[in-house]
Amino acid sequence: ETIAGLDGQTYIKFIAHDPYYYKLSEEQIIKTNLSGKSNEFLLTNIGNQKCFPTIKIIGSGDITVSILNTDKTITYSSCTITSVVSAVTLDSLYCNCLSGSGANWFDKFDGTFPLFPSGKFVLKIEGSISAVYISPNYRWI
Repeated sequence: ETIAGLDGQTYIKFIAHDPYYYKLSEEQIIKTNLSGKSNEFLLTNIGNQKCFPTIKIIGSGDITVSILNTDKTITYSSCTITSVVSAVTLDSLYCNCLSGSGANWFDKFDGTFPLFPSGKFVLKIEGSISAVYISPNYRWI
């Protein structure tokens, strides 16, 4: 679509579609019966691009989520959610931090939303948690 401009200028409007391919039926990663103040999970992003996961954490208090390389020397992203009552959901694609009932908790969020790098990585969650539900949203280009 071409839109006429002013003073001999022409403006062109482009429609750019999402260039990524996504897995059609993705299984959720579920970790339950968790205890202790620190839980680490070795995960693999099967896509060839970083992905924007949705992570639901069942727990309470202050919770910190970190994404590390496998030898834990590099932190890709880290965030802290304060004063969690029963659950919190982090939606990295839309940059949402929601309570268990769906209320916006962005004022309790500090840091960067989790991004899963391609390949193997460590998901570290610190705080009083009992379960984690992860929808990785794998993608390819």
